[in-house]
Formats: sequence, structure tokens, C-alpha cells
Amino acid sequence: MFSRFIQHLKQQLATDLPGNRSHRRMIFEDRRPRYNAPATAMQAGVMILLYPKDSGIHLIYIKRKAIEGDVHKGQISFPGGKYEIDDFSLKHTAIRETYEEIGVSVPETNIIGALTSLYIPVSNFAVHPFVGFVDEVPDFRLEVAELDDILEVELDYIQDPAIIMTKDIPVHPDLVLRNVPYFDLEGHTLWGATAMMTAEFLDLLRLG
Repeated sequence: MFSRFIQHLKQQLATDLPGNRSHRRMIFEDRRPRYNAPATAMQAGVMILLYPKDSGIHLIYIKRKAIEGDVHKGQISFPGGKYEIDDFSLKHTAIRETYEEIGVSVPETNIIGALTSLYIPVSNFAVHPFVGFVDEVPDFRLEVAELDDILEVELDYIQDPAIIMTKDIPVHPDLVLRNVPYFDLEGHTLWGATAMMTAEFLDLLRLG
């Protein structure tokens, strides 16, 4: 079942991506997705990592530490990070960062495609999401200096429309974002750019 799912998803990733249509569903008030990053934008690669577990399919999120000065502190995101000069490509960035953050080595041949890149103005990053897989439950190793937790989420769970909700989210003592759409991951709030990427990924599955 898992191998058939991966082959089907690979075919879907080779088609026209839903992109902005999906992203728009998870945008809070006054936020619009930007695809044309400025020349000054930094580049990042992230990984949507899939694997079989308990007769289902799971994917991974990470919870970042609440480090002062980090504009994304404490947020839920995909494994990944900044492009480095020694990286061969943004795909390699996603592979390298996934290993460094959660201890999972993903062969390049297991990267089956990419979703729509997304510019994040608040941190000036153009983020490029890649979809990859491993054939068994990984032996996770958490990068404790940067991360608080690893969240294993079953695909059937995150496809449930009932877990998409809205709430006000404080991001600064003087700033509260109103009516922010988010995925409720069993009490964890998945919002912002990672929620937008997740929405595109789920829409791609529905289109198939």
C-alpha cells in the first residue's frame, strides 16, 4: 500500500500544483502569499517526510524551541533550514537539515518532488518544500539545541477538515493576529507558512 501511495503521489507532484489556491485557505487577515521573493531573500529547503507506521502513513513536524530573537520561536514546522554554500542544491539542503534536526537520512532517490515555494516576509526567507519518504519507521534523534519535540502525525488525521480551526495568536507583546486559521495537531497549533504548505500537500492528495 505504501509503495503504491508513493508512486501515485510522485505522479501528482509532476502535475500542475494547486499553489495559491491552497495557500489562501490558511491565510490570516491582511496576509497574502508572495511567490516572487526579493533578490535579498535567503533560501531554505524543508522536508515533508512520509513513512509507513501501524498500517497507516505518517508525516513529521518539529516544534522549535522558544529562542529569543527567533521570529519563528516555538512554532510547528517541517524539518529544514537555510541553504548553505556547501549544499549542492536546495533539495540537498532539505536532506541535510532533516538529518541534522531529527537524525533521519533520506536518500536523494527518495525525494519524489517539490511543492510550491513560498516567501515569508517576516524572516525574509524563500522556502522550498520537498516531499520525501523512508520505507520504515525512522529512528529519530532530536537536535535538542534547536528543537523541543518531534510530532508524528497520521495522514488520515491531518486530512480531517474538523481539525482546521481559527483563533487569535499573540506573536509579540504588542501584536495579536486575529482569526488565524490553523491545524489543531492534538493540541499543537500549526499555522502560518507551514500550514499553507500542508494545505497544498493535502489538496494535491485530494486532486488525485
